[in-house]
Amino acid sequence: MNDIKLSTVFQNLSEAISEDSGISAFMAEKYGEGSEVDIYIGIDLENLPESTEKAAVYIIPGSRSRTRGDSYRQHNITIISFVHSTDKNEDDSITTIEALELLDDFTNLVEKCVYNRMREMRLAVTPLSGDSDSVFYPIARSELAYSIEIPSRIF
Repeated sequence: MNDIKLSTVFQNLSEAISEDSGISAFMAEKYGEGSEVDIYIGIDLENLPESTEKAAVYIIPGSRSRTRGDSYRQHNITIISFVHSTDKNEDDSITTIEALELLDDFTNLVEKCVYNRMREMRLAVTPLSGDSDSVFYPIARSELAYSIEIPSRIF
């Protein structure tokens, strides 16, 4: 069993997202041919990225603890997805912000891709409850949270 660094897990997840054909097709359809998802590993609260006018994903570390003796570390990680759309669907007296509809599609693609990559890496994965989806026109946000176990011997 080889130790795996958390940064290696995050790099693998970001590569999976950027290389996923479903996400690429979504980006091309919604934001134009050649559009790529912006991916951030970690978050710098002092220097937040400019508001994006397309989709973005943040991969953020959370708490960590030792598990199964000295052989594994448990990490909580959060995947935050953002989509942008100024479109609104109006039907009689009901107005729906399209970003909310896009968010569901995009989050499902990200979740499938991230989960599959963690399984390919043979990590023990447990979904956790993240924050509620939110819409702040023209941006919508979702959060996926996981607990993962990675090999990491301390002795």
